[in-house]
Amino acid sequence: MPYASLIVSGMNISTISNSEGEFSLKIPSDLTNPAIVVSFIGYKNKTVLLSDLKAGKSKISMEPTAIELPELNVISKDAEVLMRAVLEKKGQNYFNTQTLMTAFYRETIKKNRKYVSLSEAVVEIKKQPYTSAKPDAVKLYKARKKADYSKLDTLTFKLQGGPFNSLYLDIMKNPEYCLQKIYLQITNSLSTVLPMPITS
Repeated sequence: MPYASLIVSGMNISTISNSEGEFSLKIPSDLTNPAIVVSFIGYKNKTVLLSDLKAGKSKISMEPTAIELPELNVISKDAEVLMRAVLEKKGQNYFNTQTLMTAFYRETIKKNRKYVSLSEAVVEIKKQPYTSAKPDAVKLYKARKKADYSKLDTLTFKLQGGPFNSLYLDIMKNPEYCLQKIYLQITNSLSTVLPMPITS
């Protein structure tokens, strides 16, 4: 299971499994057979002793669990009214000051369980206020890329991507990319200066 959490019970030593479900956990030699708690959404937590694990060959089985969700009441409302309220209040519900964030970016292409292309980077993101027309900015600290397209047996094409383009997935910052029609109607009534929508 990818990205399962593993933590040494009672300690601040932890790790997560990679996209293949593999993990590496470094434990000080002075700890005597500590318990390791494994957790993953949709499964019961599993506790195993270090002595039960074998280097490089251990497999931990997890038991699925069902989580009963509380009852929901679905109320039908006009979608345009809801979207108008969401966009008009984005200055209240989302931060309105410039924020600096450090993030990890990963982009992969896989065939079956093998990587064909892997790009990773540590980036600094300068996130502009949601009420500002200024675009967000990305600074690349360190990156690496490895690709071997000969592993593919089909034609491959790649759309322009990268860390900067991922910022456009922020619908609240750039609603015009997926809410164009309603966005045009709403922004005509807003006093806040917002970026002009792109028309096709």
